[in-house]
Amino acid sequence: MASDRLMGWKAIAGHLQVSVRTAQRWERLASLPVRRPAHGSVFAFGAELDAWGASHSDEDRPETTVQDRPRSIAVLPFADLDRNQATEILADGLTEDLINLLANIPGIRVVARTSVFHFKSRPADVREIAEVLGVDAVLEGSVRRDSSRARVVAKLIDAGTGCHLWSDRFDHERADLFGIQDDMAHAIAGALRGSFAATLGDPPPSPYRGTSETYEQYLEGRYHWNTRTPAGFLKALETFKRVLDGDPKMAVAWSALSMCYAMSIGYSTWSIEDTLKLATEAADTAIALDPALAEPHLTLGFIAACFRFDWEAAEAHFRRALTLEPGMAFAHNLIAAMLLVPTGRLTEAEAHIQRFAELDPFSPFSFQTMARFDLVNQRYDRALERFRAALALNPSMPWSLMGLAETLIMQDRYDEALAGLSKIEMPAFGAGYAGYCQAKLGRTEDARHALRRLEGRAHAEVAYQVAVLRFGLDDLDGTFTWLHRAVDHPGVALHWIGQFSFWNPVRDDPRFIAILRRMNLA
Repeated sequence: MASDRLMGWKAIAGHLQVSVRTAQRWERLASLPVRRPAHGSVFAFGAELDAWGASHSDEDRPETTVQDRPRSIAVLPFADLDRNQATEILADGLTEDLINLLANIPGIRVVARTSVFHFKSRPADVREIAEVLGVDAVLEGSVRRDSSRARVVAKLIDAGTGCHLWSDRFDHERADLFGIQDDMAHAIAGALRGSFAATLGDPPPSPYRGTSETYEQYLEGRYHWNTRTPAGFLKALETFKRVLDGDPKMAVAWSALSMCYAMSIGYSTWSIEDTLKLATEAADTAIALDPALAEPHLTLGFIAACFRFDWEAAEAHFRRALTLEPGMAFAHNLIAAMLLVPTGRLTEAEAHIQRFAELDPFSPFSFQTMARFDLVNQRYDRALERFRAALALNPSMPWSLMGLAETLIMQDRYDEALAGLSKIEMPAFGAGYAGYCQAKLGRTEDARHALRRLEGRAHAEVAYQVAVLRFGLDDLDGTFTWLHRAVDHPGVALHWIGQFSFWNPVRDDPRFIAILRRMNLA
């Protein structure tokens, strides 16, 4: 088959007789069999592409042409010319903020932060990056600063020709860092209008208020938050609290603090109820200070869906966030994964998942959400591919490790599932599934020992995992007792049980239906 190998996207697209962007879209959304080695270029085998084509009718394939599609841009992480962490934090923060400002301009598609930061510190040709991300233009730049001033140099590059469309230098006093964002966003919008004859709106004003010092502290908090690690969450929380000590009216800091609290559940040892209370209060404060912020509505929607089972309130908050910021990729992810899939609205969910994949194609969350959608639809081989793709981008992400194990369990591949679960440090993300696998492998004493350890934990968020383990031991009375406790103290993964075929053996049991009713799912 080696002679059948097609190297690179151009060869793959040529074999399929479609554009490179269409081939990339099919890979993201319809599992086109493309190989992504750890090192080197993507490739595919012609025979596998032909087999894929024969099994996918035109109706199965994402649309091959998009008329009047929005102009698109990727803002690459700005380079830190000073080579110190303080400037790196500023460079990353300015990049992220510029992405957010441009994403709110009507008529333009902006690749989300996670995907562009995939290329941070990775030497690559700008045109190759543009091809992978499927954009018309790429913005790259650099940041340098001293004690009193900051300088940003930026240039806009045509993805098709590699030619510079526009470049400029922005010098600002450190006390006026907000001005750099606004000036650059307006200049870039103007350059895109002129270069592509695009009809674009104006960028919104920067949402920041206060001093440059608190702004830089806020960027430091986002820097730690974006590590998506337990240690990073704790550092981010401490930093946002410090920001608010200095400026209690900084709405975006309240918003970030709220999201940090909410997303840390499952990673921390804090009480769920106490953490949810802090997250809700912070989100409400952010909205009171700045009603135009979308992010606190995401937090409130996440809490309403996953911990209150108030699907109507969750939908109101998610829709409000999308109204305020239609280009916010993560909003499309949350409304699909936390609301639409759990409540069985799969057609709507798929549309938001596709939109998320378009806006953030290199996000592990994108592959993870697509994989969860495949798992719910019992497309297990495709789910495995996508969970593994998510883990290739972030090998330690517990949501993906747990999802991979859940998929293997549905295929009775218990040894493989156990191997993956051993990599998860937080019990709420899979300790019960590990015991379940031991029970199914006939290692009953190991499973019962795991059960005693898990039931002895003080934190209520492991209740769902206890229920899973007791299910593996065929203890249905214990299973339902612990599922009720899980509803009282929701933890990770509970909100998916209405759609997850893992529970099919008891789906008609009145006790299971009673659980779904308590969750407003029946």
